[in-house]
Amino acid sequence: SEVMRFKKLLLIVLILAVVVLGVNAFLTKVDVVKDDSLNWLKEKRIAHRGIYNNEDIVENSLSAIKLTIEKGENVEIDVQKTKDDVVVVFHDVNLKRLTGVDKNLEDLTYEEVRQITLLKTDDYIPTLKEVLELVDGQVGLLIEIKNEGAVGRLEELIAEDLKNYEGDFAIQAFNPFVLEWFSLNAPDIKRGQ
Repeated sequence: SEVMRFKKLLLIVLILAVVVLGVNAFLTKVDVVKDDSLNWLKEKRIAHRGIYNNEDIVENSLSAIKLTIEKGENVEIDVQKTKDDVVVVFHDVNLKRLTGVDKNLEDLTYEEVRQITLLKTDDYIPTLKEVLELVDGQVGLLIEIKNEGAVGRLEELIAEDLKNYEGDFAIQAFNPFVLEWFSLNAPDIKRGQ
């Protein structure tokens, strides 16, 4: 009857309101940085995926990061993991756009990935550890975590790689559950969305 339909509609609206308010509360829970530890983000430009042209210098490559360091700019990189849990610096889920190989990164071991070059260069897909060694605190590092799947293992590996890094860095992610993982498990790491 009409009254039953109205009650069902009211219940649906009430449930949606609770869900929206809950998601909003979760997403707006913010840890505000009250010191100067993130000033490096404001003081210099940030080269998105390094300085590259995707001809002879490919995005997120060691060459792009070296050029960014030479220019004295901060660098933003993208990270994800291989099948055998090696954190690598690469933007896309699939390798085809930058390598010509039509395979997903997560389906390959790092040994397989390491054999693939980027476009028509001698550069390869570097590990996060290699990038940390190269940057070595010379410029700030903004690390975007590419994880739209299960949260936990990738974040754990990244936190381990960053444990002894002494340069300026922060992590970012579009996935709020990635940021929640860092808030709970590595709260000293600066993070944002």
